[in-house]
Amino acid sequence: MKPFHHFIIIAAALLLIACEKTPEDPQVGINSPVNVMIDGVHYSLSGMNATVLPLPDNAKYQGDVMLPDTLFYHDTAFIVREIAEKAFYKADQLTAVRIPKHVTKIPDSAFQECTALTTVSFAPNASLSSIGNLAFAKTSALTAVELPDKVYQIGSAVFYFSGIKSAIIKSQVYYLQDNLFNGCTKLETVTIGNHVKMIGDFAFTDCSWLGKIYCYALQPPSVSNNTFLNCKIGDIDLYVPASAVKTYKSVFPWMSFGHIVPIE
Repeated sequence: MKPFHHFIIIAAALLLIACEKTPEDPQVGINSPVNVMIDGVHYSLSGMNATVLPLPDNAKYQGDVMLPDTLFYHDTAFIVREIAEKAFYKADQLTAVRIPKHVTKIPDSAFQECTALTTVSFAPNASLSSIGNLAFAKTSALTAVELPDKVYQIGSAVFYFSGIKSAIIKSQVYYLQDNLFNGCTKLETVTIGNHVKMIGDFAFTDCSWLGKIYCYALQPPSVSNNTFLNCKIGDIDLYVPASAVKTYKSVFPWMSFGHIVPIE
């Protein structure tokens, strides 16, 4: 074969290799939203970000759903940044969920009526800053929750009629909104951070088992006449900063608590 023919064959082979796109070739994001199912979770992908969606065809999530911080689709990394409103609504066989690091908001009714949900965990150094109305309402199997430090806004009725026994809100929240723990008849212990200045209407209504409140606020948060409606205030132990004990003992309704003692 002549050298010229060798050259043509080699050139053609190189051209085929250059034109071929293998599965390993990375993409550079997605311009238009694309809905995909990855590891049993329904996502909308756009740009380099991913949003968790409700399952299609009215299906509901089940079991433990450990949402990743980052997922891969066609060898491209997408950051999980959002959870859609009502994404897990009435998923009554959902047992646990992990909130990814870069999600900043749990929207309204996201986990409402997830009656088998027992565990809500947050990624280390979570960016979560707000929780929408009714986000965990009627989660009867959820017994404890500790909010990440960056949370500064909590909607109304977030834990309405849930099974919460212990709640820790030592974040930057300054207002515990209306009906926050309304109907939480199993609630025993609440920890409130030092930023809280106000507690809304019916926030602790019917919390008949509430026995301990740890409040780190130096100034007693303002409350309404119905904030502790149907609570046995005289049986509740109130723990506050040592320098604030005298102040709490002089302000209604805090003065009516069974014992007001300094936090050790």
